[in-house]
Amino acid sequence: MSIFRWSTDTLDAAVEAARGKGTPEAAAEAVSLAIGQHVTADSIDRAFRRHGREMLWRLIRKGRPMQPETEAATRDTERNIPIPAREEIEAYGQKAAELDEEEELVERLVAIVKHKSRTLEEICDKLGVPPKQARVAIKNARSKGFNVEIDGALVGRRPMEESDDLHHVEVECPGAERLFAVTSDIHFGSKYHLRTQLEDFVSMAYEEGVRQILVPGDILDGVYDHGRWELTHHGFDEQANEAAEGLPQHPGLSYHGIIGNHDETFEKKSGLAVVQSLQDVFRRKGRTDFHLYGARGAYLRLAAPGEERGLIVELWHPLKGPAYALSYKLQKKIEGYAVGQKPDVVIAGHWHQAVYFSTRGVHAMSAGTWQGGGSSFGKALGGAPSIGGWIVRYALTPSGTVRRFSPEWNAYYEREEPRTIALG
Repeated sequence: MSIFRWSTDTLDAAVEAARGKGTPEAAAEAVSLAIGQHVTADSIDRAFRRHGREMLWRLIRKGRPMQPETEAATRDTERNIPIPAREEIEAYGQKAAELDEEEELVERLVAIVKHKSRTLEEICDKLGVPPKQARVAIKNARSKGFNVEIDGALVGRRPMEESDDLHHVEVECPGAERLFAVTSDIHFGSKYHLRTQLEDFVSMAYEEGVRQILVPGDILDGVYDHGRWELTHHGFDEQANEAAEGLPQHPGLSYHGIIGNHDETFEKKSGLAVVQSLQDVFRRKGRTDFHLYGARGAYLRLAAPGEERGLIVELWHPLKGPAYALSYKLQKKIEGYAVGQKPDVVIAGHWHQAVYFSTRGVHAMSAGTWQGGGSSFGKALGGAPSIGGWIVRYALTPSGTVRRFSPEWNAYYEREEPRTIALG
């Protein structure tokens, strides 16, 4: 959720683009194209008011005769739109002005605590408001999805941390064999995102009986400076909505994951609480099949109803790139587990590679990606990306020991054209 700053040039362009468009939606679309930034009708209206421009409702009807108030409920036959009454216009303006003041306070608050925490007294001085109003601004910031918290008299942004809790995921067990799938580093919003391949994999996994898909991070492509020219969708709202529309849906299928470094860029740029905000976008789209458990890492318990232990899985999105040997960092991760801390499975995102091995009783997997190798991040990682996902079949003993663990890699390619290969 990046904060867009209006300038004189963009305001002038917006006025010209919105003039005579007839509806707020049409005006917003025209303005977005004119200024190269997605904006809503409400945000345009607030900007016009703040900077002394003409009211949007009047501007979009520019050149049209004002309708009598008695005709307020009729429709403009030329454009087939309802004509609002003056009272409604004035009420709209009053509400917009109140929202404008609230939004401005939130924007200023987020900017003040972006790089360091402040005392409540400092916040009040910089905002020019009393403590009660400052606390309301903090509450409003949190309700809008920003990571702003108050601890005593200190106000700041709490760093995103790995979750140490063990989250329960109920699994279906129609037979002795159990399944889950892994799909990671999806990068919605990137022009290198491979939507068709992802949809095919999820559909195939579902047909084979998978009902839980684990996602170890990088659902969105984020706002890295080096990747700004590689985006099809800009900003959190666009990328999150693209993910909510693009992540395949099937009856009974659910996704369980964490966020990665690309998702985190929205928090670092603007203070947005990405875990909660991304789930909220999915909920607003009517999707209850998408669950996030933290940033960078989380522990999941995949267990059938009434089962005490189940399969313990750690989802992990590391900070740095891969080592020379693809398994090395996963090996060091497993060596670092304390006695009694080891999960049954650790699944790593981030590296865009597919790896599986087992050591110290831990099944280790690197998850692959759904982003092609042309991205600047993919080039920085080096090597050809492993495009695809895992389908894992496993079995547990009555006491919870992992008896059988059989991961199957399903490989895809950016271009799947058969080649003739000469041998010898």
